Amino acid sequence: MSRDAQRLAWLETMGQVWPSTDLIARPGADTDEPRVLVRRRARMLCTVLGEEIVALRGPAAISLVTGCGGMDIGVERAGFTTVCQHELSADACTTLIANRPNFFADAALIQGCLRKTPTTMLLREAGLYIGECHLITGGPPCRGFST
Repeated sequence: MSRDAQRLAWLETMGQVWPSTDLIARPGADTDEPRVLVRRRARMLCTVLGEEIVALRGPAAISLVTGCGGMDIGVERAGFTTVCQHELSADACTTLIANRPNFFADAALIQGCLRKTPTTMLLREAGLYIGECHLITGGPPCRGFST
């Protein structure tokens, strides 16, 4: 069993181990249909007028074609907070989960084909409304994928 698989097995036995997200499903076989693997916890703070308050460490970023998260680590070190990641590969998703909470502590994770993922799903899982995302990143395709 690989180190990532061992860490993922440990996380599943522990249940909720991150301060702001929950592991709700294991990465499955590479599938086109998008599904949420890690969900951000519901917002809990509201103003007197009923408006939701979100406190992030930095401006919100959404990551598409995330891969193993190298670009996201750089984005977070630059001061942004990754709030949603999207990746097709089960192996990459396993790595993203295994790297929590050191990185991506506030990020939801969606596995599936980006072409079939509605924008509303990305925003819902990120906990954002239209216009609230400051940065959208997209990983370049790997050398083995590119032809």
